[in-house]
Amino acid sequence: MDLPILDRAVYIPNFRGERRRFELGEIKKPLAIIISPLTVGERRELSMSMAAASKQPGIYQSALQDLNRKIFIDHVHDVENLSIGGHPITNGKELYDHPQMDSELIEEIQEAILRRSRLEEGDKKNFCPPSGS
Repeated sequence: MDLPILDRAVYIPNFRGERRRFELGEIKKPLAIIISPLTVGERRELSMSMAAASKQPGIYQSALQDLNRKIFIDHVHDVENLSIGGHPITNGKELYDHPQMDSELIEEIQEAILRRSRLEEGDKKNFCPPSGS
């Protein structure tokens, strides 16, 4: 059974001034990316892969790139208002794999996914033992 992802968020990238133009009312339909956070296990795997790649780049760099691609594709659910050469881009796989896609946009979206994945201060209190116990 597939469970719905309840923690999705709309991300409007800064890429090429998109967010600013939307905030100023210059555009009505900005580039919008629907993302979800990483699971704890995915965050752990990414952290371990990054540590291994920093110690032995030649061996682990390819595996880290593959993991980054998988995470991007799994956590970018929809892409709205983007087309390249007249071809609409509608999901994370199309976006990541498109040969003309700017790596700056990919990196910005990856960072947004990671930021979304971190616990906010209000959430952290729920994981602390109650006082007096």
